[in-house]
Amino acid sequence: MDISTNIQYLKGVGEKRAKLLGKLGIFTVGDLLRYYPREYTDWSKTTSIAAAPFDEPCCIRATVDHKPVGARVSKAMTIYKTVATDGESLLNITIFNSKYTAESLEAGEEYLFYGKVGGNFHRREMSSPLIEKASSGLRIHPIYSLTAGINSKYIEKLIRQVFSSGNECFTDPLPQSLRDKLCLMEINKAIRELHIPSNEDMLNEARRRIIFEELFIFQLGLMKLKGNRKETTPVVVGQDYTQEFSRLLPFEMTGAQKRAVRESVSQMTSQVTMNAPSSRETSFMAAEEALDLAFRQGIALLDFGAAGFQRGLCVRFRGAGGASAAVPKYWGSWPSISTVAPSAVASPTVFVSP
Repeated sequence: MDISTNIQYLKGVGEKRAKLLGKLGIFTVGDLLRYYPREYTDWSKTTSIAAAPFDEPCCIRATVDHKPVGARVSKAMTIYKTVATDGESLLNITIFNSKYTAESLEAGEEYLFYGKVGGNFHRREMSSPLIEKASSGLRIHPIYSLTAGINSKYIEKLIRQVFSSGNECFTDPLPQSLRDKLCLMEINKAIRELHIPSNEDMLNEARRRIIFEELFIFQLGLMKLKGNRKETTPVVVGQDYTQEFSRLLPFEMTGAQKRAVRESVSQMTSQVTMNAPSSRETSFMAAEEALDLAFRQGIALLDFGAAGFQRGLCVRFRGAGGASAAVPKYWGSWPSISTVAPSAVASPTVFVSP
């Protein structure tokens, strides 16, 4: 078994479930291992029934008092009920339309129940909890993005099947010297910890490794694009207006802000299309830089308009609450930047209207 093995040939998949996994972009074993969880639930930290918070997800370790009893309330609904205890308090368990789950519970057996506790201080209950045996469930559980017919338990089962083969599926793209220098996990170990975390610390180290790799590869891709693309642009900034723009600001730009503007202007005056993002310190710095570039681009477009084109420039700010406001650039007048509240600026967008 290797990363190119078709997912259909794993035990318990078959043609029908292979199509469902295909909806998630999982076609091979490699796709399965690279299908990372979207979040985690920590079942290793349990709470007593009496101390369980209301309407908040929690994990309770308790013993089932009796086999669940089913009652059909309609043609499409069967409710199963039982009671669990931790030795001090009782917890009423309700299971909806899941005969398999209800029949798997045995009286006198200890289980983990994960869900939200309802009821009151005298009578506590949990509806449709996630259930696992206490002997195997005390761990961090991965939660995956799903589609109809596929659940997280099923994906985790397939991943455990792959890991049980004992093969190292991936060749680490990062050299050992770099991993040692930056204290990064080996790729196969990191992927295993992402899917089956040993503990929270190991999970954080695995995430750190994968994040570094993805950003590193992304940066290499940008460098390759920058080296290959040398397209010229008809809109060229012929003069540096940094001083004029700086005088409009009600504050002094930081060194990082000045450097970001300087790098951007350097590329804009080189007659080569920019294809790399500029560095930004804060959200307001991003807005300030966009205004500066808009100011320069506006002057360049004004010159460009002499050739028979007329355009207008606008910088749009979108605040954290979703509200947006546009600050237009009209030739001959530039609005005061001090009228834009720094706390309301999240992501500026520069666009040119025809």
